[in-house]
Amino acid sequence: MTEAVAKDGSCFQCTEPWVKKFIAANLNWLFHCATHAAQKTPSNADQLCLDQFLCLTLTIWNCAIFHACFYVNIN
Repeated sequence: MTEAVAKDGSCFQCTEPWVKKFIAANLNWLFHCATHAAQKTPSNADQLCLDQFLCLTLTIWNCAIFHACFYVNIN
């Protein structure tokens, strides 16, 4: 927690909840909790991975996405 003292002696406390509210109000960003991983692997996991790979490959090819920063968080 960061504290700053104003001229009148009052303290401003930059707490995590305050930062979250500030970011949500001013930047329209939201914080999301992590999801839980699945407990069981589907029986057709290999086919699902191949389908996802082909879908992403086609999208990247059709949209001419070449920069690596566009590949972040594609799942």
